[in-house]
Amino acid sequence: MIILIWECSATMLVVKRLGLIEYKKCWELQKETQQALMRGKGEDTLYLCEHTPVVTTGTRGLKGGLLVSEEELAARGIALVKSDRGGDITYHGPGQLVVYPVIDLRKIKKDVGWYIRGLENVVVNALYMVNIKGVTLAGLTGVWTYKDLKYNNWGQNDCRQNGGGYEGFSKIASIGIRISRWCTMHGIALNVLDQREGFSCIDPCGLKGASVTSVEDFADGITVEKMAELMVESFREEFGFKEWREECVLAGT
Repeated sequence: MIILIWECSATMLVVKRLGLIEYKKCWELQKETQQALMRGKGEDTLYLCEHTPVVTTGTRGLKGGLLVSEEELAARGIALVKSDRGGDITYHGPGQLVVYPVIDLRKIKKDVGWYIRGLENVVVNALYMVNIKGVTLAGLTGVWTYKDLKYNNWGQNDCRQNGGGYEGFSKIASIGIRISRWCTMHGIALNVLDQREGFSCIDPCGLKGASVTSVEDFADGITVEKMAELMVESFREEFGFKEWREECVLAGT
C-alpha cells in the first residue's frame, strides 16, 4: 500500500456524484469547472459517475485500436466520441466507475508526471482496501492485476521496476488526463463490474491483445457505490485534501 500525503493550500474538495450520464454531458461539466478554476473562481471538484456505453479516443486517435466498424459499434448501442484527453482508445459503460478530478495543481504541485503517478496510487490504494494487488507497469499508464492469482499478494514488487510488457497482466483501470494552465480534467476509469463485452470492440488503450479484468473478479458482492467511497478516501489521502463536502447531482443521461 502506498500513501503519500502532501501539504497543500487546496484543503477543500467538492465531491459530486452524477450517477449514469452520457460522456459528452459530463465532459461539458468538467470544462465548465476547469475554466472557473483557471479564472480563480472555481472549486476543486471530484466527479464520480458511470457512463452510458461509449468508446472514446484520446489525442493519439484510433490508430487501429477499434476492432469493429463504426457501423457495428452503433448497432451494439455504443457511441464513439473523440475526446481531448491524453492517451489512446478506451471503453466506458455501466458498472465502470469513472473518477474525474478537476483540480488546480498550482495549489498542490505543478508536475504532470507526479500527478499521473498519484492517480495510479489512488487506484492501487483503493484496491488494497478490498484485498486486491494492483500494480503499475514500466512504460505504461494505468493499473493492472496479475492474471495468475497466485501472484496477487503483497510480497510482490511494483512491476514498474521489473521491465516492460503487459503479458501475464490484465488491466483494471485506465487513466487519461488533460491539463490546461495547471488545472486538470478527465481522469480514471476503474472496472468494478465486468466490462469484457464492451472492451471486446477495441484493443484497450491501443495495446494489441491486452486483456481487462474487474474488481468483481476478485471481490464478491462489490458494488460501484462501495468502490466510489474507497476512491474518494484514497484520492483525499493521496493529494492532501483535509476537508471535503459531497453533493449528489443527478445529471441524468
